[in-house]
Amino acid sequence: MKRKKIKISRRKKIEYPSTAKYKVTMVFNMTTGKELYYMLQPKKALICAYMASIGKNNTWEVDFNYPVHISTSGKTATLDDYCVIMK
Repeated sequence: MKRKKIKISRRKKIEYPSTAKYKVTMVFNMTTGKELYYMLQPKKALICAYMASIGKNNTWEVDFNYPVHISTSGKTATLDDYCVIMK
């Protein structure tokens, strides 16, 4: 009795359109170790995390011109206890 050859089809990898402007950004709280995820640019995500920490949790209406001091060094940016890695 002969064995039949099984034909295995390889699927093509599906490529989705890139949303390079808005990728998932992880903001790390350095005092508690909590990770927060935002679909924003890194500095805007940092401002949203800070605004949530001071009690302004409405992330849909964040004033990105809010007077905050963001310290940048190399590929990281920090604001208060929050840190983000910029790529």
